[in-house]
Amino acid sequence: MMKRWFAIGLVSMALWVPLPLPAAEAPPKAGKVAIFPLKDIRPGMQATAWTVFQGRTPEPIPIEIIGVWKKASGPNDVILGKMGGKAKETNVAGGMSGSPVYIDGKLVGAVALRISVFSPDSICGITPIESMLEVQEFDSSKPADPAPARKVAEIPQDILQRLVAAGVAESSLPRDTPLLTPIQTPMLFSGISQSTLRMFVPLFEQMGITAVQSGGGGSSATSWKPVKGWEASLNPGDSVAGILISGDLSATGTGTVTYNDGKHVLAFGHPFMNLGSIDMPMAKSEIVMTLASSYQPNKLPNTTDVVGALHQDRFSGIMGELGAEAPMVPVHLKLRSMNDAGVVVKEKDFNFQVFVNQRYTPTLMMMTLASTIQQINEYA
Repeated sequence: MMKRWFAIGLVSMALWVPLPLPAAEAPPKAGKVAIFPLKDIRPGMQATAWTVFQGRTPEPIPIEIIGVWKKASGPNDVILGKMGGKAKETNVAGGMSGSPVYIDGKLVGAVALRISVFSPDSICGITPIESMLEVQEFDSSKPADPAPARKVAEIPQDILQRLVAAGVAESSLPRDTPLLTPIQTPMLFSGISQSTLRMFVPLFEQMGITAVQSGGGGSSATSWKPVKGWEASLNPGDSVAGILISGDLSATGTGTVTYNDGKHVLAFGHPFMNLGSIDMPMAKSEIVMTLASSYQPNKLPNTTDVVGALHQDRFSGIMGELGAEAPMVPVHLKLRSMNDAGVVVKEKDFNFQVFVNQRYTPTLMMMTLASTIQQINEYA
């Protein structure tokens, strides 16, 4: 009888031994990965995406493949999928751009687009990984000293001015047109006054960027040099940020890592600012929460440590290099308040760094200066 009870006890204990998570439920890691080719995609396939809803750990999202929409993103095909799990509650949120999608452990591409606004089905567009891998070729294929361009055709001046002013502006198509559009990138502004931000919002909207005023420090990164331990940063599914301003004032754009080969990182699955070759600090990010909404769902991020630099900002995604440094313009701003006799009665100092770009550095400098002056009691 004792032996019988002992055997039953062993069986009972075995039932309570925790089982390891299946491979499909373990967050993806950096390194080479098998590719699931676009030509093999079929309706009804079951896929899994990874993204961060809160904190720093990616969570799995079940996706049912609807099919391939030919030439839906310019000349490129887009994979349509129906998201489940938490994404069914939040909808396709800003900041999910780049969330890697896998079928049978093979990388399909990145969640990068959304269709419609009030659709209850959480339909996403997936940029095939083949298109994103092309971005890596630009660093090696870019000529060191390109020959000057030859004029082939004259662009009418009024059209040229509108193109330059708009940048990558989306055309004003009817709101109810069921077209795929890039998931908006949350741009978190900290230390920037609401009135100043309101003036510059149209510029960022033209680039597909959602301006979000932060209640706290938008970036703890006071240096643009990679921190110790950058080698183990930004696994697929992690949140990643590009830094335009850091320090007492900050502006950072957030998305999700799609692929990390151990050195180079691909993310977003669509343009950030569509600047081509760039040098911009690349940082880790944590998510405070993901705001569920049928109209404008968004992740609310905090940018943390710089771990590398973004080098490419292209149509099908961004590419960064871990451990690389991107130069920034260090700014020291001193504000002095004087009385009627011209004597200084108060001083305030601000220190921050600004992203280096021929087009946007002057704009960012103007925005930081205007905001700083407006946010003192002496301003009138």
